[in-house]
Amino acid sequence: MDPILFKLGGLEVRWYGLFLVLAIFAGFEIAKRILKGWGYNPERFEQITFWAVIWGVIGARIGYVLTSPSEFNANPIEALYI
Repeated sequence: MDPILFKLGGLEVRWYGLFLVLAIFAGFEIAKRILKGWGYNPERFEQITFWAVIWGVIGARIGYVLTSPSEFNANPIEALYI
């Protein structure tokens, strides 16, 4: 099976990326419904989740760059690519 779902210009969308996004959205919706049933404010949860996902992606990239520095010796600017 080809790991690339489709290409849009220079952007390659991979299967694992699609499933990762689907899992994030599914977990978000399930948690939001549970919290709403418990009487919590779903808007506050949306704000927290948004920033948690953003910082999670940034933290994962930093962790990868720190644990695989040899991959970025030839072109260090690639460390900033997501």
